[in-house]
Amino acid sequence: MKSTLRLLAKSTKASKKTGPSVRDESVQLLRSVLFEVPNENAIHMDKESWKKHEIINRAWGIYQSRKEKELGPMQDACEELRLTSETLFNASMTGSKSRRFPIQTRIPTDTPPRFMN
Repeated sequence: MKSTLRLLAKSTKASKKTGPSVRDESVQLLRSVLFEVPNENAIHMDKESWKKHEIINRAWGIYQSRKEKELGPMQDACEELRLTSETLFNASMTGSKSRRFPIQTRIPTDTPPRFMN
């Protein structure tokens, strides 16, 4: 009786292990690609290039924060308009380009003078 229980236990354990084994090279390759830990120091630069890189990153951050400060109140006003009146908000956001003056019908402004001195 005990031997049959042991055999059943072994067979159920074996049946639970389906799929490729851990030793399979393709599975290991997929796991290494999918679950790769990103390397913090992926960019290898000399000291001078690293300083330039840091300065550019700081300047870009300053530019982004200034742009956010400029556009923040405009976005708040648009959100307030949307909450106040949906129809006015939709009318203000959907402007047609046909209202512009066509570039083909513009008169050239850089013309030579009528007479030369």
